[in-house]
Amino acid sequence: MASSLKGILQEETDGRVWRLTVDEAAIKCGLSRRQFCRCFKTENGLSFRAYKNETRLAAIMAALNRFNGRKLKNFDLRSFKFSTYPSLCRSFKRQTGLSPSEYLRNRQAAKHLNS
Repeated sequence: MASSLKGILQEETDGRVWRLTVDEAAIKCGLSRRQFCRCFKTENGLSFRAYKNETRLAAIMAALNRFNGRKLKNFDLRSFKFSTYPSLCRSFKRQTGLSPSEYLRNRQAAKHLNS
């Protein structure tokens, strides 16, 4: 393949790969679901689902960094495909070991130490 599957998906989704289902991703790449899953894992070393979770976490962390200390309840969950704050917190903590609030506190503490 001339382009990487990851590259095709990034272009097609404006970097929001985590919004796609496996079937949608396969169609965008012109492959069957099975071919897509096999090729994606071979090319990237991880499943499409794991990659989606990584990209979603990176997007959430970037959004939290821009959030700058406002109340977490004002954070836009729906744009990251979460329906409740507890589900966001569980997923975030499972992947990072920190809750979103702890992550923000650590970021703010690090900023103060560096200034």
